[in-house]
Amino acid sequence: MPSIKPAFWHYAAALLLSALAFFINTLLSPYGVAPLAFSIAAVMLSAWLGGWGPGLLATAMLAFALLHFLPPFASSEAAPLYVVSRLASFILLALLITWLSDLLRSALRRTEAAQADAAFLAETGVLLSESLDYTTTLQRLVQAAVPRFCDACMVDMAQQDRSFERVAVAHHNPAKDMLLRDLGRLYPPAPNPRYGVSKVIDTGRPEVLARVTDDMLAAVARDGEHLAALRQLKIRSYMCVPLIARGRTLGAISFILSESTRRYGPADLALAEELARRAALAVDNARLYSEVCATEQQLRAQLNFTRALTQCLGEGVYALDLDGRLSYMNPAAERMLGWTEAELRGRVVHDLIHFQHADGSRHPRSECPTTAVMRSGEPVRIDDDVFTQRDGSLLPVAYTASPITDGDSKGAVLAFHDISERKRNEALLRGQKDLLETIARGAAPEAVFGALAAFMESQAPGSMCAVLVLDDSGRHFRCAAPSRLPSEVVDLVEAMAVAPGAGPCACAAAAVDKAPVFVADIMEDPLWKDYLDLARRHGLRACWGAPILGSDGSVLGAITMDFHEPRRPSPRDRQLIDISTHLAAIALERSQAEKRLRESEARFRATFDQAAVGMAQTQPDGRLLQVNQRLCDMLGYAPEELLQKRFQDITHPADLESNIAWVQRLLAGEIQTFTIEKRYLRKCGETLWANLTVSLVRAGGEQPDHFIAIIEDIGARKRAEAEIRRLNASLEQRVAERTAELQASNLELEAFSYSVSHDLRAPLRAINGFSQVLLEDYGKRLDEEGRRYLARVRAASERMADLMDALLNLSRVTRSEMQREQMNLSAAAHKIARQLQQAEPQRQVTFAIADAVTGEGDAKLLWLALENLLGNAWKFTRDCADARIEFGVREEAGERVYCVRDNGIGFDMAYADKLFEPFHRLHPPAQFEGTGIGLATVQRIVARHGGRIWAESTVGQGATFYFTL
Repeated sequence: MPSIKPAFWHYAAALLLSALAFFINTLLSPYGVAPLAFSIAAVMLSAWLGGWGPGLLATAMLAFALLHFLPPFASSEAAPLYVVSRLASFILLALLITWLSDLLRSALRRTEAAQADAAFLAETGVLLSESLDYTTTLQRLVQAAVPRFCDACMVDMAQQDRSFERVAVAHHNPAKDMLLRDLGRLYPPAPNPRYGVSKVIDTGRPEVLARVTDDMLAAVARDGEHLAALRQLKIRSYMCVPLIARGRTLGAISFILSESTRRYGPADLALAEELARRAALAVDNARLYSEVCATEQQLRAQLNFTRALTQCLGEGVYALDLDGRLSYMNPAAERMLGWTEAELRGRVVHDLIHFQHADGSRHPRSECPTTAVMRSGEPVRIDDDVFTQRDGSLLPVAYTASPITDGDSKGAVLAFHDISERKRNEALLRGQKDLLETIARGAAPEAVFGALAAFMESQAPGSMCAVLVLDDSGRHFRCAAPSRLPSEVVDLVEAMAVAPGAGPCACAAAAVDKAPVFVADIMEDPLWKDYLDLARRHGLRACWGAPILGSDGSVLGAITMDFHEPRRPSPRDRQLIDISTHLAAIALERSQAEKRLRESEARFRATFDQAAVGMAQTQPDGRLLQVNQRLCDMLGYAPEELLQKRFQDITHPADLESNIAWVQRLLAGEIQTFTIEKRYLRKCGETLWANLTVSLVRAGGEQPDHFIAIIEDIGARKRAEAEIRRLNASLEQRVAERTAELQASNLELEAFSYSVSHDLRAPLRAINGFSQVLLEDYGKRLDEEGRRYLARVRAASERMADLMDALLNLSRVTRSEMQREQMNLSAAAHKIARQLQQAEPQRQVTFAIADAVTGEGDAKLLWLALENLLGNAWKFTRDCADARIEFGVREEAGERVYCVRDNGIGFDMAYADKLFEPFHRLHPPAQFEGTGIGLATVQRIVARHGGRIWAESTVGQGATFYFTL
């Protein structure tokens, strides 16, 4: 490798060697020693040490020195030629020796450089192979490259997101290591760069910048701080080589010369590329090793998980090789088959556990599904098969066999589970289905209960079962069907009463408690102590009983199960008992329902035949299915004649279209039933008026099945209605005549009222006027008593005028035409209250009037009614210190009730019926003024609006008047 040190000493050495040669020649010249040899040696050493430059320097100096030892030109004619030839020979020989020495020196230098490069590469090879942690390895690599190959070195690795990570840096000045790292972190490569790592990684080609200028640094700098940091590195020469392995660019290694005048060239690039190739190979190997380790760790974890999973599975699992020999078995498989993994490992499993079918026939290995799985490489699931356990018993199983493959089939793994419980449940469900079908077919109760007892005995081997039902008294059982129980035991059961402590039978106790009773050992049960001989004679040791309960919770019967061995019920036995009692309850309730249905049908037939109205059942197309005798009598047909017809045949043509339209609506589901009046045609041709009510019966709640029609003869009613219409017509004529008479009378009354009012007012005005004149002109001539009489005459005449005005108003109320509209009663009440307060401003009365109270009616009449009611309340609260008048509304039974309430003097409810009579007053005129017409007017206004009015009061506590509209 070429040296990096300055070469000026090579020239110094040439000068020293030349001087030494001259000195030696000077010492030896007196003895006749030729000076050429030492001079040639000095030139050769100078060229060897420094190359052409020092060699030429030594040649020139020694050529001048050689003139010192040659004779002067004047001593001989041949001396100049001799000197020139000697000097030329020396120069040529020196140049040849210089050339040869430089060649030899260059060859030696290249050899040394190659040896140094090989040693450096060998050293880096050792470094790269020391560790599979490529980050540590690359850091050692860059530290080895500085300063032997560069002043600074760094490695950047490409990331998946196209960013770079600077994983290793080294600088001959350790203080700048952090600067190199910060530059890689703070200034990630920009897109489309002109120089540097990003360009090399993108292109995959090395980059050599023999001389780096400040302009180059400015071109790649991001900002001023970046440029200042780059200048701190003093980059003079730069080289970047990609790290490529298996055709992928992994990153790049960069070399920087900053302190030396040396520049990077092709020889340096070749070394750098070899170094990069080795580094890339080391990084790739490290990554591959990491991936292999991770995969191996993942596979080991997966294997451990799979093994742990199969160890704790409830399903049995075993694995086979291609020869069908067992390689693995989990504890669940050991427990279910009775073999251990150690006993079966390496043995052909088929010949031990899968060699026979459920019926005992041989199962060849060639037909085994597991063998087929190994051949085809496809998994298979078998839902119903048998394995043979170690003790020879058969184990019902369902299993899945899957191939073990690694490109080629390596064996199979089989996972299985015990389906014994499923098989028992299937048998239980089949038994239930058969029993339910037997019940649905309407089999005789004896056959149903016999089949139920046989079903229980098949599901509980060793049992003797019977179904017992309560007799009509409800106090004793009777056996519903023949059973395997000894007849003596059956007689005991039927003889004992169903009562607490009546005997040893568990079924009786179960019926009393309405819960199952289990006697696990008869010999130890106190209720059996008097019947132990009976139990011994028939070998009875256990007795179970359970009640049969109806849907309403009542006891219908019981089931009994006896055994020849002591036995406690298992969960499956309890399930069997629950199912059996439920099925027995279904059968008993169906039997009772059928009995009730037959009785109901008999009652319906009697009702149908003896009904006082006509009844019929009709198909959707109109054909009559059933008719009662009353309908036959109404239409004059015999039953067999009527059943040959359709309802369309006996319907009056004028009513047929309407009748069919109603039927179509019924069929469409628009209505559930309809009632119409229609005419029928009797056999004799006469018309029969009838009230028809029809309902539709749907089969299964969906499809129309038949109609039920009720026909009531309304001929008499129709004739009565015709007579009523005739009478109404004559009545309307009479009413019209009477109305005309009343209108004429009202007109006369109105004329009379105005006439009386006019005729009576003139005398009253004369009486009142002359009395006033008499008082004014002759009052002094009259004594006190006379003046008092005149005052009473005047008061009576004024009161008479008020009464006449009130009577006229009352007559107008009853005669005026009403104009109905929506009226805001709250606003009217507020206005009336203000008028009352303005009339007597000295009074302090509180009004409480509800907001937004409205009513529909004639506005003038409703105002008059409110004015009278509120005026009465104002008048009768005169003597109250804290008078209060209220107006509001409330809802009662869906009706709006208005009320006016006060806290005045009130009245006695005994006279409440007199309140609304004209001129009837509950208080004397001297106490409270008035005409006695106000409440009568209110009552007539309310009546004209279709409402009512009433009052409630307590003397001294006020009164409340209620009215509706």
